[in-house]
Amino acid sequence: MTAWADAYPGALSIGGHLQFGSGTAASYSGMWLYVIDSAGNFVIQQEIKRSTGDPASKYIETGAWCYGWWPANSYPADEANQCFWWASNHLGGALQDGKQYYAWIFLEGTDGTASPNGTTSPYVTAFYTPDIPGAQVGICTCYAQSHRADPVNTATGMYFEKATDARLVGAGKPLSLDRYYRSDSAAVGLLGRGWTTPFDSDLTLGSSTATLLAEDGSQIVFAKQSDGTYAAPAGTSLKLTVSGGTYTVTDEDHTARVFNSGGQLIALNGAGGHGLSLTYSSGRLSSVTDAAGRSAAFTVGSDGLLSKVTLPDATTVGYGYTSGLLTSVTDPAGKTTSYGYDSAKRLTTVTDPTGGKIVNGYDSNGRVISQTDANGKKTTFTWDGSRTSNTTDADGGVWSDVYAGNVLLETIDPYGNQVSYDYDKSLHPVDVTDRLGNTTTMTYDSAGNMLTRTAPSSVGVSESWTYDAAGDVATHTDGRGNTTVYTYNSAGQLATATDPTGGKVSYAYTSLGALASITTPRGEKTIYGYDTGGNRTSVTTPLGEKTTFTHDAAGRILSRTDPRGNVSGADPAAYTTTYTYDARGLLSSVTDPLGHATTYGYDDAGLLTSVKDAGGHTTSYTHDPAGNVLTSTDPAGKVTTNTYDAAGHLASVTDPLGNTTTYAYDKNGQLLSTVSPRGNAAGANKAAFTTSYAYDANGNQIQVTDPTGAVTKTGYDALSRVASVTDPLGHVTKTTYDGSGNVATTTDPLGKVTTYAYDAANRQKSVKDPLGKVTSYGYDADGNRISQTSPLGFVTSWTFDADERMQTEVDPRGNASGADPAKFTTSYDYDPAGNRTAVTDPLGKKTVTAFDAMNHVMSVTDPLGRVTKTGYDELGRIAKVTGPDGAATTYSYSVTGTLATRKDPGGHTTTYAYDDAGRRTGVTDPLGRKQTLGYDADGNTTTVTDARGITATTTFDARNLPSATTYSDSTPAVGYTYDAAGQHKTVTDQTGTRTYGYDPDGRLTSVTPSAGKGAFAYTYDDDGRMTSRAQDYTAGAALDWSGAVQTASADLNGDGITDVIRTDAKDGIRTYLGRPDGTFTAGATLTGSGTGFTQVLPIDFTGDGKMDLLAIDKSTGHLYRYNGNGTGGFAAPVDLGAGWGVMTLTAGDFNGDGKQDFLVISSSANEMYFYPGKGDGTFGTRTDIGGGWPPTG
Repeated sequence: MTAWADAYPGALSIGGHLQFGSGTAASYSGMWLYVIDSAGNFVIQQEIKRSTGDPASKYIETGAWCYGWWPANSYPADEANQCFWWASNHLGGALQDGKQYYAWIFLEGTDGTASPNGTTSPYVTAFYTPDIPGAQVGICTCYAQSHRADPVNTATGMYFEKATDARLVGAGKPLSLDRYYRSDSAAVGLLGRGWTTPFDSDLTLGSSTATLLAEDGSQIVFAKQSDGTYAAPAGTSLKLTVSGGTYTVTDEDHTARVFNSGGQLIALNGAGGHGLSLTYSSGRLSSVTDAAGRSAAFTVGSDGLLSKVTLPDATTVGYGYTSGLLTSVTDPAGKTTSYGYDSAKRLTTVTDPTGGKIVNGYDSNGRVISQTDANGKKTTFTWDGSRTSNTTDADGGVWSDVYAGNVLLETIDPYGNQVSYDYDKSLHPVDVTDRLGNTTTMTYDSAGNMLTRTAPSSVGVSESWTYDAAGDVATHTDGRGNTTVYTYNSAGQLATATDPTGGKVSYAYTSLGALASITTPRGEKTIYGYDTGGNRTSVTTPLGEKTTFTHDAAGRILSRTDPRGNVSGADPAAYTTTYTYDARGLLSSVTDPLGHATTYGYDDAGLLTSVKDAGGHTTSYTHDPAGNVLTSTDPAGKVTTNTYDAAGHLASVTDPLGNTTTYAYDKNGQLLSTVSPRGNAAGANKAAFTTSYAYDANGNQIQVTDPTGAVTKTGYDALSRVASVTDPLGHVTKTTYDGSGNVATTTDPLGKVTTYAYDAANRQKSVKDPLGKVTSYGYDADGNRISQTSPLGFVTSWTFDADERMQTEVDPRGNASGADPAKFTTSYDYDPAGNRTAVTDPLGKKTVTAFDAMNHVMSVTDPLGRVTKTGYDELGRIAKVTGPDGAATTYSYSVTGTLATRKDPGGHTTTYAYDDAGRRTGVTDPLGRKQTLGYDADGNTTTVTDARGITATTTFDARNLPSATTYSDSTPAVGYTYDAAGQHKTVTDQTGTRTYGYDPDGRLTSVTPSAGKGAFAYTYDDDGRMTSRAQDYTAGAALDWSGAVQTASADLNGDGITDVIRTDAKDGIRTYLGRPDGTFTAGATLTGSGTGFTQVLPIDFTGDGKMDLLAIDKSTGHLYRYNGNGTGGFAAPVDLGAGWGVMTLTAGDFNGDGKQDFLVISSSANEMYFYPGKGDGTFGTRTDIGGGWPPTG
């Protein structure tokens, strides 16, 4: 028998649970609960009630109940024969706070006898847990409440509305015209009955209490203590302090309401102690002034009602009333929102400026029982006594919220899955149990600060916090025991944050409490500037790059000038983006530094209706009354249409061609299925084109079933993190996490484990592959990755400038012992805007890039001074590319932004055509030859007709994988089949059928032709590298990755498909030409290559546009050139001489002359040499780069 001292709000309470053994209880006629104190006195005797099956029923005040006991009921085995008991003073008992009790359950037989169950509960201690008064329910107790629909508070049934009429940003706490309505309030404020604003807050002082009227209309009663201080009620974190006749109510975030000795609000301050001051005239609010001195004027009539607010920018918000009730609000643009009320003065209708209306209905107790949205969709509410609220959504889903004393105990979704909450005696949640039964627990100090949070037992990770005297977080220790330390200034603002590695970030503030600077652990400082209104006017990086801003009287950004416009001698306008706004503060236009403007239009409700780009092209939108986008019309007049279900979820999207994708959802709003356009075509079988989804009780997606029935499953841990993924073939990939939530290991389907390690700041420190090889990483104090060490010990290093941009990169050769890093360093330069303007390679060759004011690449100058220029149209699309020889290629675009024409330097034009869905349907070359393309409803390319009129037709399966391609001429057809994972299973062409096999990691293991000859088998090591290739399943040449053999890849025959070249100790140099399906030809051995060849490098060394090969025969030390013929074949080798005892051979245009050079490292002297290529297959005199180069082969 287990027991708990759980919270039954509003009562002293204890509770417990008993599960009897299996067997029949039919002979028992009743059950009784006895609660007994430690002295053996019977405190409560209560008959146990039979459960109705409602999981919420244990919270009703019947004392105890059972389920699964009576034979007529059917319950799962783990829920059979159980009794729950709940003893509280609601039952008239005499429980005492802090006293211990235990319980017995007696079974009453049909013969009248009674026997104890034989097991008593452990001692439990009763405690008093208060409820939350209805008037206190609101913003201050939101964690103990649930709100549904627009919203309705399901604890009290009140309708809650919040609106912001205007907002003035700047120094300290912003001046925000917020309105709150609550249907259970009879309080009359500036906006009449039921409405409150932040400026309606007051403090009613009594002899033993002080009652705060908060901005949301809730009332919080503070109890005066014997020492003159005040204690807050349970369910709120507010603090009331008194100093010199001034009363201050402070939130957890240090925002404060300040009242005079009469309880009148005189200031609202932000976290830094700066904010809004209130001025009154004849007892009525007349103005509110922010920390920068800007004022909003309040016009309040003799009836105490606010009629107008005039903002610092001279715009106004107006308020209208009928019989003292707020019935209209008119925004600065003259758009009016209207309100209607019932005879009990409760808000029943809210009508937006476009006529969209929300309608509320109430019961006789003043609780909302129905709400109809602007689309006419209705949500209904019912209450079971005063404990359970049931909300029926517009789609029929029923949500239950269970309360006791207005404290949320359980939330039950439409499928019966519940989240439950337990609280301490101060109503802090001490545990939360999710819908799968995973419980997270919390502890608190006496001030209500969270001390620990412990994940569900299956995870077993706990994090903790400590606090300073002001209640601010002083330390946070993560699940791995790493501690971050925080300090604060006298205003309670964060001053420093020191991570577990000692890296300290420092913060400074202005006299008005705005952030003045941030200094990183490396000492790099970013500085922020402000105007007299408290608007941020500049951001200066550690390197002095300054971005500046201007603002209007309402604090909205009018312009932004990037750092290039703020350097000495620059024209700021050339780098300035400007913004305009309408009377409501909505963005009207954005004009870039080049003068190109984009404008925006809105309807009366403030919803976006049009976007007109800098080219004059307009995209427009329409909406339904609830604000959902119904149509979007592109600049060519093509319309995309959306529909929505009763719950407001996107139900369908129809493109301009009429192709429709549909979506279905469950009652939790989770996507259940998607049907592609082919499945929605007339006469189609929807099921054949449906992808479906399944979820666990916590809403995690656990299964995806594709249209062929192939299922991918995902498993989660108790924190809803992905723990496993099972592909349609049953292959499982697993993931584990460390105490900080970082990925700790991944295990592939073959059981091979990759392990990840992290430093105390949770930066990845190392990765260990399945072979045990470790790659490690290093970081600077600011967290920039500054080194990477390979498993072989080769180090790549980086440096960063003060603005955290990569400054240099040194490859492993420069980090070798004895090497000169400068010879292997690539360096980077930037302009003030952060664009990379130059890259200098290790040989000192510099490539320079210039950018326009929009950060588009304008020109690239290579190391030889050759310049390629790029021009753009008003929308930032490439319009012209001019090569170093002055030859230009130009581009034009359609009104929808698709490429329309391309004109080459010779004036020859290629044109492009598209369908209404924006898919390319035709290409006409300069000679008038045309290629056409066709598509199915899902967007797959089904036909391609070339200039000769030959058409290739491809069909696709429901997964959009090609199943067959046929040709209108004599070209043989090709057919494809796939396994459940979407991997090629067979490919059938004129040669027959090839069957493919894969291992659980998805790597190709076999290719078997139907002819029975030429079959291949492949094996791999734990790092995924191929270790053997066997033909006809006989022993093949092993690929020894640890030795001096090599593979390389290149397009050897110019067909656009990657081919493979390799050397091995058996065959010498072999080439494998790639096929379109990812397989390769049987391979050919190059003439003259022997077993001594260990290095091969594909390169166009002769400059004829055909791929050649350079190869080294280590057994003789000779270097050979194989001239390619462009079709994958090679001529007999040309001997380039002896003495090439090298382990590394690298090619590239290292001197920038357009010809291929190469670098070699001597294995005997560890010396590097540079060989300049001549472009004809030979090279010039070598240059000694230097020593200290260990061989890497």
